[in-house]
This record gives sequence, structure tokens and C-alpha cells, in this order.
Amino acid sequence: MNVGKKYSVLIVEDDPSDQFLLQNAIAEINVAINIDIVHTGSQVIEFLLKDKVYLDLNRQEKPDLIIANVKADFFWLNDIKKIREYKEFDGIPVYLFSSYESELFKMKALELGANGFFKKPYTFFDLKYILNSILNKVAA
Repeated sequence: MNVGKKYSVLIVEDDPSDQFLLQNAIAEINVAINIDIVHTGSQVIEFLLKDKVYLDLNRQEKPDLIIANVKADFFWLNDIKKIREYKEFDGIPVYLFSSYESELFKMKALELGANGFFKKPYTFFDLKYILNSILNKVAA
């Protein structure tokens, strides 16, 4: 990762323990990353659209990356499609984690604009490895 740049990650997760794991894994990779959390796909749209004023001038208005846990339904897929409809958000990479193992679901997510789809990791080490890989792609 570019050491001088501050990165911002938006996590979409409704489970507090999974939020904690994601935050810790990201912090162990790079403590300089700003993390925001929302609980649903529709909150992502609200988060991206609202006018934001940050006290920290190094903070950007939009995240560099969105990491989302998706459930076994197509609701979140519609939210990915909505994000991609906004030209100013089209360049934000969206990576999905899910315990849902349907190939059709995965292919549909990628077709609608997700940059990657991962089976929810079962160990902290696996989670850190995947997140590090994603963050390196974003920083490249």
C-alpha cells in the first residue's frame, strides 16, 4: 500500500462480532485506514450520497473500498447495481463476503458490478489474508 496515502474503507455488516473482526483484521494490516460501518446495503447508498464534512482534512468524502457481508438473498445485489448507476461511485471497488455458496449468486454479483466475491473465511488468519490481498489491489 502507498504509505503516505490515507485510505478509507466502508464495511457493510450487521453482526457486531463480525464488525469487530473486520476492524481488527484491517487495523493489523494498516492502522492508518479509516473505517466506517453501516448495517445494510441501502445504508451504503445513503452514506455515499449524503454531504459529508470531516474534521480530519486528510479524510476523503467517499471510501476507497466497500467490503460487504451479503446474505442469501438478492436484496444486496440490487444495492450493488444502484451504486454502479452513480458515475461518481462507479470506481469504488466492492468486495463481498458471504457464507452463501451459490455459483449463480456469485456470478450475478460480479455481473452487477462487484469486484470480487469470497466465501466467508472461518479463521482470523484467512480473513486477514483476504483483506490484505484486497487492500493491495486497491492501493495498486
